[in-house]
Amino acid sequence: LTMSSIDPATYTTFENSLFRCAASETFLDRFYDIFLKSSDAVAARFAGVDMNRQRSVLRGSLYLVARAAGGFSDGMEHLATIARSHGENGLDIKAEFYDHWLAALVRAAGECDPHFDDATGAAWETCLRPCIAIMTR
Repeated sequence: LTMSSIDPATYTTFENSLFRCAASETFLDRFYDIFLKSSDAVAARFAGVDMNRQRSVLRGSLYLVARAAGGFSDGMEHLATIARSHGENGLDIKAEFYDHWLAALVRAAGECDPHFDDATGAAWETCLRPCIAIMTR
């Protein structure tokens, strides 16, 4: 699986949207609101988690995951690290959580990115699905 198959225009659409979302005061809060309500299993997995720390970790991680989607080596290294830490010998995050994660990200982006449209949502999916595939293999 390579990221090089992602069309540059699609990647740029995703990256620009991510930067607009990152500038939003409410993006990460909305994401976690949506994500934690997406499934009882997701909510249970985050019970007792320091959500301020979690938001901070995600903020940095999303940038590097975006770099991975662009095929950049720093992003790919980060993705490999996350895959190990989230795998069965680490946090043991189940594959189905990533579907909830992506749906919540796209929905939060739709609420927080003033330029979000169907093509932007598709760009998020196109860029993040390969990253999820790496995480869950």
